[in-house]
Formats: sequence, C-alpha cells, structure tokens
Amino acid sequence: MENKRPFPPFIIDLPEIDISLKGVEGRLFQGLDKQLVFFTLDAGTEVPPHKHRAQWGIVIEGKLAFTPKEILTIEHAGRALVKTFLIDIFDEPDRYKIKKRNN
Repeated sequence: MENKRPFPPFIIDLPEIDISLKGVEGRLFQGLDKQLVFFTLDAGTEVPPHKHRAQWGIVIEGKLAFTPKEILTIEHAGRALVKTFLIDIFDEPDRYKIKKRNN
C-alpha cells in the first residue's frame, strides 16, 4: 500500500501483521494481554463477517461502513468506503501473528 499517512514512521516501522484480506495492512504493537493494530484499508476493501473477543477501534481518517454499529464480541463486518486508517485494540494477546519476511 502506497500512501501510509497519517501514521508516522515509528508506527510504519512496527511489525506487519499476517492477514489474508486483500487491501488490508496492519502494524502491530504487542502488549502482554492485548494487541493494538494500526490498520490501513484500501477503498472498497470488504471485511467479511467474523467474531472474536472484545475489540475497540477508532477511524483516524477515511470512512468505514460497519455492521453492526457496535464493536463487541458479536459477529461484525465492514467495508472501507474510501482509503481508511484506523486503530483497533483487541482483548487478546494472539489475535494476529507477525508476518514473516522473505529474505
């Protein structure tokens, strides 16, 4: 993904998450029992229905259509209407794995 704004370089330098959704990039800040992910979603990216433990997030820039409107442990989905930058915190330490680099 080309345009990395509005995240500063020290966020871009965080490890990339291993995620199979096309048009999604995430940078991981790992805590002992939580994960914080800085996401970039390309316009039109679909996040299919899924569920997991508690999550809370905020859109920094862009627009995300989210179903349902609350981010809880219930099934939810989303679609980036434009290029979107968001931050999510997950109440689980292993929601995402770090993407392995090809050297």
